[in-house]
Amino acid sequence: MQAATKAAGSQSAAAAEKSPEASSSKLPNAKISNRNLWQILIGHSALRDPDLIQAEVSACSDRLREGLAHYRAPSAVSEKKLKESNRVKGKKLAFVLAVSKQLHLDQLQSLELFQGFHYDAYRGSIADLKTKLGSKRETQRLLQQITEYYYSERLFVLRCLKHLLGYWQDSRHPYRGAYAACVEEMNKDEESLIKGVWKQYAECAKAEFPSTVQSSMQETSWLLHNLREQCELLEIALLYYKDYVHPPSRLLRTAKLFQVLGFGLHQQSRVGLLPRAEAITTHLSHLCTLILVEAMDLDWIYLSIDSPDQIMEHDLLKDAANFKEMENVILEWGSLQCHTPILLAWAVFKFIAPTKTEIEYTRSLGNRALEGGVFSFLRSLLKSPYFTGDRPVAGVCKRLVHTLLSLVVTAFNEESLGNPANLVSIAATTLTHPLLRLQMWEKGTASGVGLLLASAQTRFPLELAPLLDLLLPLAGDSYSAHKVFQLLQETPFYTERFSTHSLGAYIDLGEQEGEWVLTTPRAVYSDVSQRLGCPPLVLPPGVRGTVMAVEGGVPAICWEVGYSAWELFALETGSVLLYPGIGVDSSSHPLVERMAQVARLVTEILKQDWSLAPHLRPITSQYFAIIQKFSPFPNPPSHLLSACLQCLAVMATNESEETWKKLSQTGFLPYLKSSFTDVKSVAVVPGHFGQLLNVWERPRGIYPISMAMLDLLLSGMPPSNSLATNEQLACIVFVMREMFAGFHKWRYRNALDKEEICHKLLQLCHNVLSQVHNKDKQKNNGRDFVSHFLLHTVGGQAVLSVLSTGVDEVNRMCSSSHRISETSVLHHRPTTAEQTRPSAHTPGTGSSHSVYKAVCGRYLRLQSSPSCRRHSILYPPSRRSTCACRGNPVANEASPGGSDVYVCLLGPGGGCHQGRLRQPASRQL
Repeated sequence: MQAATKAAGSQSAAAAEKSPEASSSKLPNAKISNRNLWQILIGHSALRDPDLIQAEVSACSDRLREGLAHYRAPSAVSEKKLKESNRVKGKKLAFVLAVSKQLHLDQLQSLELFQGFHYDAYRGSIADLKTKLGSKRETQRLLQQITEYYYSERLFVLRCLKHLLGYWQDSRHPYRGAYAACVEEMNKDEESLIKGVWKQYAECAKAEFPSTVQSSMQETSWLLHNLREQCELLEIALLYYKDYVHPPSRLLRTAKLFQVLGFGLHQQSRVGLLPRAEAITTHLSHLCTLILVEAMDLDWIYLSIDSPDQIMEHDLLKDAANFKEMENVILEWGSLQCHTPILLAWAVFKFIAPTKTEIEYTRSLGNRALEGGVFSFLRSLLKSPYFTGDRPVAGVCKRLVHTLLSLVVTAFNEESLGNPANLVSIAATTLTHPLLRLQMWEKGTASGVGLLLASAQTRFPLELAPLLDLLLPLAGDSYSAHKVFQLLQETPFYTERFSTHSLGAYIDLGEQEGEWVLTTPRAVYSDVSQRLGCPPLVLPPGVRGTVMAVEGGVPAICWEVGYSAWELFALETGSVLLYPGIGVDSSSHPLVERMAQVARLVTEILKQDWSLAPHLRPITSQYFAIIQKFSPFPNPPSHLLSACLQCLAVMATNESEETWKKLSQTGFLPYLKSSFTDVKSVAVVPGHFGQLLNVWERPRGIYPISMAMLDLLLSGMPPSNSLATNEQLACIVFVMREMFAGFHKWRYRNALDKEEICHKLLQLCHNVLSQVHNKDKQKNNGRDFVSHFLLHTVGGQAVLSVLSTGVDEVNRMCSSSHRISETSVLHHRPTTAEQTRPSAHTPGTGSSHSVYKAVCGRYLRLQSSPSCRRHSILYPPSRRSTCACRGNPVANEASPGGSDVYVCLLGPGGGCHQGRLRQPASRQL
């Protein structure tokens, strides 16, 4: 069908060229719009064949290279061609000329824009359009609609280019070959692509209101569009410099440009108090900061931290003049919070680089960054919606922040960096990226972010949050989940509050100052272990401990003893059930919060590796009792209950019948009052869940328990050829009546909760309605009830409220670059083993496992010269050569564009300190 569609399009184009009107008009044929090209690239079109994708991308390569410069100003030549054409006459001609004047756009491009608007965005018939062109009032409305369409087309051409730069080095992407060929073609001239990007950004940042803007609404629309264009251009620059070198001279010009523009924040004076512009200007400042940090190439410093001679090969250090001038520019900064990461990066750069730098100088730079709130800025940056998900820009952001944090923690004492919670929070956010997790496991706890993990271990279990906050993102895949389980299975420290009054009977002074020794065995949670009937956790005699100060200056003692933290978690979970101090108002009890964190970690480990379930059974088996105890309370610990339900949802995926049976005995689930006989009169008792929903969640506008309950229903649904149990059927009836019928009228503190609940409810309806008749011809009560509920009750109104969402609103949401992932549905997701386990790579195979191959440089622009630059691909004419940086042998490997790429056979640990990870492991995340 795709080939037929393509052929039909070619035939129609050929027929148009042969027609007398086309030949006499001398007008260019209609081109694919930028919006349609974007939909093709992200997989929202009928095109799937890579050859067809490559043909479309190649046809638009000139437009993508030009970017915003593709749109030209009006000219007399274009106007003459338009008026001489036989295809555009009368009212249509007058309207196209009006569009050209309104947008200050070339007349022929205005015609293309009008044709694209009619195809993509116009909601009406051709007859209606002709009627509107005859009305002055309707013509003004059409002009405003085409103006908005023109703004969107300008954004889409930038997003298409950004998409290519984001995935042209990703070997997992099915269209990587087409993307790579297009990027190499666009950038065949020295830095031609990025020069155009910087020129367009400077023009956008300094642009004034067009003379055609007449109303405040048009002014607001133009301002927001201008800010979005600046963001797209800076994101393109950020993605470009992840693969291409940022020369020191260009870095200096970029820094001065950002300084003049106030890192994007000076535009707030033009925007005024416009709320929608605040998030965009904040994003602009984030991008300016990230581009400058990327230009410093901190990855090079981090990889060469143990080799001072190799550090001196850094581009900035080799260019003394630009280095000194750049330093003078940076020393003038500090008044804005977005300056602080650059100050901190420069302080680390000067501290590690083997230059004549006074310690007080770097200390003053670091103190200025800390006083400016550098870590608070980095936390807000990572939480920005523009840097979430698996978009390439988000991956680059996490890599840059991760590298900066690793260098800071390695170079400076953790205690001198302020609140440790900020460091842990930043590290935990960056470790959500799978390749950064791998990097941390490989480097261990001796450097970088691993130092934070080692420090958190020394304070465990007295301070539980830092360790579990780091381990939760680290358990994000099967390999890492197993590593996290083993790490807690062999915990090396037990830290507790130190008091000679409580520990006097067990301890004695050691040989060194501040050291104590256990003289008698000490059992932890002995009373809980006796009531639960499990062995206690015993600290044996002879164990040595060191007195230390924890947060708040509280004295603590760290015992050097090996034990299983999972046994400790089982005992603490049992203490939540047995401790009499946790009563009706238990939501803020510290032990409850600790167990909620443990439940979230257990859930993530089981989700990634179910084979560990038997080892965690002493913990998970107590979650049923926790739900039974706390769900009747008027002020329950909602975070603990939702965490337990999420864990049970994972368990229900693998042990559905047993999980639902035990949960039904807690009184939490709704249940049928009588047997199910008629879909119209089925009666359900709400249970504790119904009470929590109506009495606790809805008045507060937060729904953690309800969303966890929906996850449990979705994960525990029987196969399509099986029937739901009575417990599941009662839950379906209750959820449909109490949630689906009125969720759109509820109060929400977070608007995203409404979207998530709606999605889960629709998915539940789909799962129930997808069940087919089983082989025993038994009646499917669940499907019958949902069908009747949607067709004959208020449930139908809820469906209509969802379906009534306008097409324009759907298109706006889909086109928003930060609301959806840029990774298309066609993007191949590697298996867990591919993501996590290192694998040998044979040159020439093109395997995605080449993330562990070191290369000389960063896979940047191709060069025909046999010389090896640090930031260039080796591309010598011979089939075998050497790496000029260290004289290492290199081997030939085919590049995406079909040319030869020569990669260094030795990684940083094998002698080539200029080696980099081959694929998206470090450079392109």
